[in-house]
Amino acid sequence: MGKNQLRNIGIDVIGTIPWSTHFCQFYDTKQDLIDILVPYFKTGLQNNEFCIWVTSEPLHEEEAKQAMGKAVPNFTQYLKRGQIEIVPYNEWYLKEGAFNGQRVLNAWIDKLNQALSKGYDGMRVTGNTAWLEEKYWRGFVNYEEEVDKVIGRYNMLTLCTYPLSKCGASEIIDVMGNHQFILFKRAGDWVLESSEYRHTRHDFEERGKELNCLCGVFYICEKPDITLHELYQEVANLLPQGWQYPEITCAKITINSKEFRTANYRDTDWKQSLDIKVRAAKVGAVEVCYLEETPEFDEGPFLKEERLLINVVAEQLGESTERMRARKGREMTFQAMLRRNLTPLEEGFLQYGLKGFSDSEMIELLLCHAQTRKEGKKLANEVVARYKTLREFLTTPTQELEQIPGMTPNNILCIRLMQEMPKAFLKEKIIKKPAYKSPQEVFDYLYYSMRDLKKELFKIA
Repeated sequence: MGKNQLRNIGIDVIGTIPWSTHFCQFYDTKQDLIDILVPYFKTGLQNNEFCIWVTSEPLHEEEAKQAMGKAVPNFTQYLKRGQIEIVPYNEWYLKEGAFNGQRVLNAWIDKLNQALSKGYDGMRVTGNTAWLEEKYWRGFVNYEEEVDKVIGRYNMLTLCTYPLSKCGASEIIDVMGNHQFILFKRAGDWVLESSEYRHTRHDFEERGKELNCLCGVFYICEKPDITLHELYQEVANLLPQGWQYPEITCAKITINSKEFRTANYRDTDWKQSLDIKVRAAKVGAVEVCYLEETPEFDEGPFLKEERLLINVVAEQLGESTERMRARKGREMTFQAMLRRNLTPLEEGFLQYGLKGFSDSEMIELLLCHAQTRKEGKKLANEVVARYKTLREFLTTPTQELEQIPGMTPNNILCIRLMQEMPKAFLKEKIIKKPAYKSPQEVFDYLYYSMRDLKKELFKIA
C-alpha cells in the first residue's frame, strides 16, 4: 500500500511524513485547534485522501465546518461527495453509550477500506479528546496503544488532540508514550518534539520479544528427547513471536529440501532469510516473512536487531543439527558394532525371543554369553550330553555344576540368576494378588522356591 510514500501534512513545522504516522497536539484554545486542523485537512482533501474529523468542545461540528469553508474553496462539494466527514465525539467514540476501544479501532479500519475501494490514496483522521472523563482514561490510553501498533500496517495519518487544561503530568506521560511526536506551543510558536519516551519503551518491548524468542529457541534445542524434525517445526512455530508484527509474521525452516512451516506461511516479497550451515556447508535455510507491507526500517521492513536474531537462530539450528546428527551416528555405529559381535542364536533371540529354540540351543545361548563362542559351544555340548533337558540342567545344584569341565564362575553366576529371578518375580506376583486365580500360579511359585530344598516346610498364616 505504499507505506513509505511521504505525504504533505499541511503543517509547516512538520512538512512531510510517511503513511502510518501517529502524532498528537496539546492545545489551549479553540483557535489552536483551527490553526492546526484546518490546514491539516485542507491538504488531505487536495491530495486525494479521505478525511474524518471527530469533534468535541471547544470546537464543535458546525464550527469546524465553518472554519473549513473559509479556508477551502468549494468545501461544500467535498462534503457532498463524502470525501470528508465531520462527526461529534458521541457519534464516534460513544456511539453505543460507552467507550469501546476495539469497536472504535475497527471502525477506523472499516472507513479506510471503504476509502481505498473508492480510489482514495489513504485516510487522515483526527479526534479531540476533551470529552474524556476520568472513568474512560485508562481504557482510552490502552486504545491509543493499540492504534499505535495497528496503524503501522495502513495508509493512515492520525492526529490526536488533547486539551492541556485536562492533562496533568501522568496524563502527559501516557500520551507521549503512544505517539511518535508532539505538537505544542512555545512562546507563541508551534514546535515539534519527538517522543523519546515512546521510542525507548518501544525499543524495550522489541528487545524483550527478541530475547524471549531466542531463549525459546535455546530451550527447544536442549530438549533431551526431541527429534530433529520436531525441533525444526517447534522453532518455526516460535519465530513469529520475536518480530515486530507477530500477527502478520510467518516462518519456514528448510533442511535438505524438507520444509517446516507455520500454519499461515506464504511466500512474500517482505522476507528475511539466512542459510543454515553445518561445518561451513549449507544444509538449509531459515526464513521469516511479513504477510502484509509494513513501514521501512533498517533492512526493508525489518529492524537491524531482527537481522541479528535470525543470524543467531540459523547458527543455533546449524549447531543443533550437527550435534544431533553426530549423536545419531554414534548410536547407529554402536548398534552396528553390537550386531557384528552377536552369534546367530543371539541375533535370533533378540528378534524373536525363545520361540522355536530347542533345549540344547537355549543352553548354548546361556553358556556362550559368559565366555568365548568356541569355549561356550564346547561346554554346551558337554552339558547337553550330561543333562537331557533344560529344566534338568537349570535345577542342578551349584556344587555339581562346579564339577563340569570348562564351567566357569561366570557360567555358574548366569545359571544362578536364571534360577533365582523367576522365583523372585513369581513371589512378588503372587503376594501382591488378593487371591490366587489358578493352582498353576501356586505350583509355579512353589516349584521355583522349593525345588532345591532337601526338606519341605509349609507355613499357613
